[in-house]
Amino acid sequence: MSQNTQPLPAMLAPFVEAQFQGLRARRFVAHMLDWFLLLIAFALAVLAGVVLTVLSLGLLAPFVFVSLPILGFLYFVLFTGTGSGATPGMRAFDLELRDIGGGSPIMLQACIRALLYFVTWAMTGGLLFVWMLFDARGRAVHDILTSSVVVRRRA
Repeated sequence: MSQNTQPLPAMLAPFVEAQFQGLRARRFVAHMLDWFLLLIAFALAVLAGVVLTVLSLGLLAPFVFVSLPILGFLYFVLFTGTGSGATPGMRAFDLELRDIGGGSPIMLQACIRALLYFVTWAMTGGLLFVWMLFDARGRAVHDILTSSVVVRRRA
């Protein structure tokens, strides 16, 4: 998309325009890196689940089916709701999650955001993420609904 020439809205006052430059592309690549890391974690969880299923004669088989969605949810909640406010992919591409006031998101906000992320992805097959292309600051629906914003880290 072209460079944004509109001034920042009042609700984004804690941020500077430079924090939104190149955001969409960085966010996309960071997202792909996060899912690559999650796929590795999923593979290890499935391997552990198969071993536990065999050792328990099938009694722990439901563990594999329950653990994968929980693992994905915890990945996003724990990384964005604590400390740096960034997943490993976001950190690699100089991004961070902030609440609309400029502070770090609280754990409840990160939980709701992750839940909305998975729900909107599942319900629309990812089509709601197209919204980011039309939003002036590259915010996704789950960002807007949780009063959060992904920005480039300040230099």
